[in-house]
Amino acid sequence: MANRARIVAAARRAFDAAGPLVSLDAIAREAGVGPGTVHRHFPTKAALVDAVLGAAVADIVADAGAQRGSDEPVEALLSFLEELVVSGAAAHDLADRLGAGGDVGPAVAQPLAELKEELRALLERAQRAGGVRTDLDEGALAAVVAAGHAAYVHPTGGRLAARVVLDGLRVRPS
Repeated sequence: MANRARIVAAARRAFDAAGPLVSLDAIAREAGVGPGTVHRHFPTKAALVDAVLGAAVADIVADAGAQRGSDEPVEALLSFLEELVVSGAAAHDLADRLGAGGDVGPAVAQPLAELKEELRALLERAQRAGGVRTDLDEGALAAVVAAGHAAYVHPTGGRLAARVVLDGLRVRPS
């Protein structure tokens, strides 16, 4: 299992540094293992991409769980969503460039299910605190996150544009 974790960590670094077309042999060198070890753990590059994306989503889930204990549930939700949009943009870009598209394998499906649960908990907590619209459900929140992502990756977008979109979650005085 240690080799598998080293390979995934090396692949994350390699994709960040050299882009998605980095070879499996280069990833093996980065991980300090032979190419056969990489192929034993990941028979295809798509399987390695799924493992990298799954690990990235698992990190996001851990961040969401850490936000649950915040004394400021509204700010915790909005701060988490902003980071989700920013980090999600990188994961989305990687998946698209590698041809992983919209289909996710089992390595990604479980962390995504856990992320949905954490998002639901953060949303409900912020709503109970009175600072986030109560007419939002998980589906609407997913749409707002997608809009935040679109604003972030827009050629003239960025963090500020994403914040403006996410700010629409706040309750407004009548």
